[in-house]
Amino acid sequence: MFTFPIQWIPPAFTTQPYERVLGVGNLISASRSVPFWRAYLNSFFVTLPGVIGPLITSVLAGYAFARLRFPGKRVVFLLYLGTMIIPEQV
Repeated sequence: MFTFPIQWIPPAFTTQPYERVLGVGNLISASRSVPFWRAYLNSFFVTLPGVIGPLITSVLAGYAFARLRFPGKRVVFLLYLGTMIIPEQV
């Protein structure tokens, strides 16, 4: 990375970075390894409710808008669509 001229292809291929990240290898390198699997599980447990929750509410709302007739249905539908179109940052 710090060589000039830039060396695009490394001279030798090693699996040491992968072993360090995944925590395999000898005990010395495993104690200093990155907690990859813990970070992977954390991402999974954060993402899962973030996907399942909106999926369930969107399915239920879609069914209600498609099958039920109630006063103000168009206004509520437009408000619902408006919240989906506008990004969260706004």
